Amino acid sequence: MTNYRALERSLVILPKISGSLSCIGSALIARHIAAKNIKEVSLASKILFGISIVDIIDSFFAYVLGSWMAPRGTLTFAVGNFTSCGVQGFVHVFGIVYLATAYTELSIVCK
Repeated sequence: MTNYRALERSLVILPKISGSLSCIGSALIARHIAAKNIKEVSLASKILFGISIVDIIDSFFAYVLGSWMAPRGTLTFAVGNFTSCGVQGFVHVFGIVYLATAYTELSIVCK
């Protein structure tokens, strides 16, 4: 017999773990680039710095906060409202569009 409650909880908790790891990894990349002198940083590194900052914001809003921002009663552990859900959706779509554009710029710069 499948325990659907445990499965539902794991589908809510696992993205919070992976989102936290993504935030930490992107923060380390951004810190490494920010520690350099501005004249030493290449264009590709500046684009990667922007990608890291947007990934921190997007991972935090979309995955770490995840179901908490959903309207109360729609998901497990949901405590938000329709406005917080809309803000989360806007930030996530903005992040996806920015990252797609930045990766395209990075591929052009790096050839």
